[in-house]
Amino acid sequence: MALTMGRLDTGLRRSKVDQRAETEQDTPESFRIEVPRATVSGVFSYLLVLPDGEPNDPACLVSMIPNFSVDEIITLGGGERLRILEITTDVDELLLARGMRAVFTVEPADD
Repeated sequence: MALTMGRLDTGLRRSKVDQRAETEQDTPESFRIEVPRATVSGVFSYLLVLPDGEPNDPACLVSMIPNFSVDEIITLGGGERLRILEITTDVDELLLARGMRAVFTVEPADD
């Protein structure tokens, strides 16, 4: 069973990339500016959701660590600590296309 975006869309806004793509379609070719896109190798992205299916804030973890375990504590940039309750690696193709390697169901860590 794949996790789909339908359950997660309620709390997410359209990304600037999506908005830019819509704007580019309406812009004449002669006015378009090509901006090189940066690529980062050696980093992994994970979608963070709460047990009720809503996205965590922040909703994405970017890490150099390729593998995590259930019950592991992760520390976000602002010092917020989260416990991983579940790891879903069978993710929707849309998430894979956006670089999400897995979905972590998380809760605040009270250690």
